[in-house]
Amino acid sequence: MHLEVALDHETSERAGAGGMFQIESVIDSETGDDLTNRVDVGVHFNGDADLDDYIKQIFGSETTFDIVGDD
Repeated sequence: MHLEVALDHETSERAGAGGMFQIESVIDSETGDDLTNRVDVGVHFNGDADLDDYIKQIFGSETTFDIVGDD
């Protein structure tokens, strides 16, 4: 499975967790299905490695993803 993950940096910043981010949305890049309801969008991540661990815990160890819309 390959996913497109959009991140939210602003909410973490407002919560006093500057430099961290949350998941905004998760889309299956093959089907276009919105899978955001399968993740906890309230979790704050320190970096890409934490996000990778979380995504693989939920969607399986073979899951890959691209971060989209993150300038």
